[in-house]
Amino acid sequence: MQTHFLAVTNGSQLGREGAPKKRPFDGRELRSFLIAGQSKTDSFLDACDWYIKFINAKCTACWPHIQAVVLGVKRGDVGPDAADFGRVDLVLATIAHELSKKSNLTLVDISDGLINKHLIQNDESGNREVLHQLIFKFLGWLSRWQKSLLVLATLILTSL
Repeated sequence: MQTHFLAVTNGSQLGREGAPKKRPFDGRELRSFLIAGQSKTDSFLDACDWYIKFINAKCTACWPHIQAVVLGVKRGDVGPDAADFGRVDLVLATIAHELSKKSNLTLVDISDGLINKHLIQNDESGNREVLHQLIFKFLGWLSRWQKSLLVLATLILTSL
């Protein structure tokens, strides 16, 4: 009788021959922003991977709103593809970068900055309601990163 073992892992193990494992979201703009200047422990990288999955789920759920505002995404598609996720990543990373640089950032600063960088559409009628709703969603998603880091730190400290 042959015995089979099922290994349940947290995704932080090394790949073949001890090489660092390729992570599913390597090369994504938002991930690059998140890990910049951080010690890249397995737990931290697992948290980054979880967060990118969270962002992907939020993008898929809000896809009609994102299509209406973010430049460079495919219009009319049912859901985002890899290129669309990359474009939303760029918008989120830009907002996060601005938040990390400035202490008194306003909604107008964020929307004008994204428009000037040709990342989002400018409504020529001056009505920015949908744009502002989407930016508020993005800010909520970005705030989730801080909360997930606090949970991760608590888990690590309680396991010591």
